[in-house]
Amino acid sequence: QVKAIGKFDALIPLTEHISKDFAPNTPYCVVEAGCNPEDYKEYQEKVLSDGTKEIVFSGTLNELSGVDLLLDAMLLVNDPRAILKIYGDGPLKQYVQERSKDKSNVVYCGKVTNDQMLRIQSNASLLVCPRKADNYTTKYTFPSKVLEYICAGVPVLANRLMGIPTEYEDNISYSKSESAEDWAQQMEQILSDENYENYRQKALLAKKSVLNTKSWKIQTQRVMNYFAGEGIRIG
Repeated sequence: QVKAIGKFDALIPLTEHISKDFAPNTPYCVVEAGCNPEDYKEYQEKVLSDGTKEIVFSGTLNELSGVDLLLDAMLLVNDPRAILKIYGDGPLKQYVQERSKDKSNVVYCGKVTNDQMLRIQSNASLLVCPRKADNYTTKYTFPSKVLEYICAGVPVLANRLMGIPTEYEDNISYSKSESAEDWAQQMEQILSDENYENYRQKALLAKKSVLNTKSWKIQTQRVMNYFAGEGIRIG
């Protein structure tokens, strides 16, 4: 792949680092991901009440997911109303099940359908993507789960990864570091009664922005316009 990538007339990479590192002389147009706005029309935005504050993680349970960091952070969260719900499957499923036993603030919920997951995300208080940077996989890929989370209109917390474009800076919150201490502190800050409404309004603006600019229809048109501008014929 590394040898072949520079032989193309143009690239449509997931991140700009792919082109800059492996094909610096090849023109490119980044398309990191896309969404279908129709998928999110029926869901209502979350308003934090005096009840449970649901923190939701969904995705593959593997070493790249950072779910171990999330479990460590929940040991340090002092808010008794904050509960982490983990959805997904993978190599670390048993690890997650074992670590969530006898913990009042962590629940492993298994796998659900995509439609169910979209509804769960939209009804959450906070969505988390604790994927840890390795400066290779996370440099050359974009965590599409982040875009899915933003479309839910709920505050999103993630680690800062090289594969996430700077344009997402205003759409999500980043932890200060990949330490459990910083993650616990940031989750409690977002979910605090005095701060949550500001984060929720930020999330609603982010949702509106990505649904208007990152739909697959718009992303496809960007690629077509790019090809036309470069004089590249298709087919």
